[in-house]
Amino acid sequence: MFGPNPLCSDYRFKFPGDPDSFNGWSNNFEYTECGTTHPTPRDNFATLFLITNHTQNPWNDLNVFIQMFATVHRCNLTIDRSDSANTDDDGGDFEAGRAPIVIKENGKIQLHGTANVCTEAEDGIMDPNVGYYALLTSIGTPESFKLLQSLYQSTPHGGSACLEHKVVTFDLVGVYGEKEEEDDDDDDDDDDKLLQVTAVTGIEPETSIAKDPNCAQSLSTRFFLHAKNGNAPFSVWNSTTSGANSGDPPNGTLACCHLSYRDGSHDPSIGPTIETIAVHKNHRGKNYLPLLYETVHQFVGQTWTLECLNNDTEPGNIMLKVTQLTNAIVDVHPKTKELITDKEFFYNYAGFGVRTQKGLMAHMFSGGRPKDEEGVVYHKLLTPPEIKKRVNRIVGPSMKRGTTSEGKVPNKAKKDNKKKSSAKRVKAGEQQERFEALLDWKENLGPRCCDHCGSLQVAVLRCAKCKTAFYCNQTCQKKDWPNRHKHWCGKTKDEFRDTLVAMGLMDKMENGDYALNMG
Repeated sequence: MFGPNPLCSDYRFKFPGDPDSFNGWSNNFEYTECGTTHPTPRDNFATLFLITNHTQNPWNDLNVFIQMFATVHRCNLTIDRSDSANTDDDGGDFEAGRAPIVIKENGKIQLHGTANVCTEAEDGIMDPNVGYYALLTSIGTPESFKLLQSLYQSTPHGGSACLEHKVVTFDLVGVYGEKEEEDDDDDDDDDDKLLQVTAVTGIEPETSIAKDPNCAQSLSTRFFLHAKNGNAPFSVWNSTTSGANSGDPPNGTLACCHLSYRDGSHDPSIGPTIETIAVHKNHRGKNYLPLLYETVHQFVGQTWTLECLNNDTEPGNIMLKVTQLTNAIVDVHPKTKELITDKEFFYNYAGFGVRTQKGLMAHMFSGGRPKDEEGVVYHKLLTPPEIKKRVNRIVGPSMKRGTTSEGKVPNKAKKDNKKKSSAKRVKAGEQQERFEALLDWKENLGPRCCDHCGSLQVAVLRCAKCKTAFYCNQTCQKKDWPNRHKHWCGKTKDEFRDTLVAMGLMDKMENGDYALNMG
């Protein structure tokens, strides 16, 4: 909360951040709203998101599904409320209608998790985007992992999502490295000049599944864009070293993204949520941001198969959210050399729109937080055959080497075929066209909100002076000027801070720091 006066919110969210802060990342990767800063891959570990809102009795829905599965697979499964923990990570009670559960096979615990255990729909809190759900995690044995995978495969497509706690590597096909030109006479394998994205999914490294049934709330994926080093894997933390590491990306990271699976900021809900994404200051302006975002986008499409059920989109789509948009500097425009903020990238180029809050915490916005701090985009839920065809390869629009129809790049190009290969490309589909438009920084506008009346629309007016205030028309712009916009438009953040102190909206502390007045 930042006080009832919108000027307090403007101070926090309208000014671009320091492009050199947080060790050159300008975003704090040591802090996350949800999900661990150190997702740790583990063998035979996975987390299953399973909807249980087929009837008005979610606890009965889950029991019926488990018993039907046991009958079909001829196994002895039972589901019980667990007494191993009665509190969540913060030491409080589980939210209304949810409780820790265990699933046993022949009396032996195989899966831990949480679920809506209410027997009447009105007794529990329903997720605003998927309804009631169970969250199950395997315990690290092959039998447990196999059971979880079988449960996932037995659900209707769109009714669940299963994420393995593992490392996935995406090859970025094309010459994207910082070396701009190649030696045409060099036939050697140039893998060391290519880029990769390493995606690491997992929960807290020190977490015990048995002791913390709510541990899946810490599930996250971190993406690291880096130069490919032959066949050597990118060095990330592991369960024995992660405790001593900070949340900063590992050495050699060019760009980084933190993806959690529960948005806990304003409108708590499950689903993939980009909390932080940025290019390091030493590598901005080289198209690394759209490359990294496209990888995140494809990863979500391949792994998140839980259909979004809210009324803002048509059936058959999944939802990708972005939160904590604070105008942090995340890249530099490769052509204009202007600084790019997180809001500008997602709302102007990636097609995100301001997210309409639906849950119980939507009232937080009455305290002055801007609506455009959270955004959303909807994409088609891929079918199982479409997912099966996907490969961990991002094909760029500009290729100096020949490609096949499958998007594979030969390791060595023959000299007599170089002229022909340079003109050959992968046939672009709808997704490829969208990606190429992103790499060209073509506008793909999503709905923004008016700073005065709060209405959402795509075609908004932007203040030509500060470039961070938006209005649905000139009438709203003129109304907003005398009491709000004029106090900070064209000023530096320090100058606006002095204005707030003079207005009694900010206090200067004895140690020289400043604090917004929350009264």
